[in-house]
Amino acid sequence: MSTMISKIYQDRSNDDNYNYMEGGDCNDASETKTKGCFTPYLDADACENARNFRYRCEDLGICYIYFLSPLAARIAECLPRWLTANAITLIGTFFNLGPIIWMFSMYGISLMNDPLNPIPNWFWYVQAAFYFIYRICDEVDGK
Repeated sequence: MSTMISKIYQDRSNDDNYNYMEGGDCNDASETKTKGCFTPYLDADACENARNFRYRCEDLGICYIYFLSPLAARIAECLPRWLTANAITLIGTFFNLGPIIWMFSMYGISLMNDPLNPIPNWFWYVQAAFYFIYRICDEVDGK
């Protein structure tokens, strides 16, 4: 499969009239060929749609509208301006990974609740609280 794709790409890269950004033949002699793009597999309409695409997400869940979004907005107002959205998400990710790493270090990868060495019940409450902190950090970075 990859040899077929590279063959098609090589055949088209040897064609001086092929415009890689438009996904077809150049209409004007002044247009130049742009290399390094895999758009020869898309037609001109698909390339234009990809350029104009804007991601828009809307969450209409009751929990999000009445609880998570207002809480995240209040927390975002309290955070310093120099703290970037990616840093907030990274902090939340560490909260989410912390209990999991602790559990694997204490109980191994089998995750069997051994009667001689059971996973304590408080761990699941800590995991739930840390997941909630992660979720809030993820919501805050979009505010």
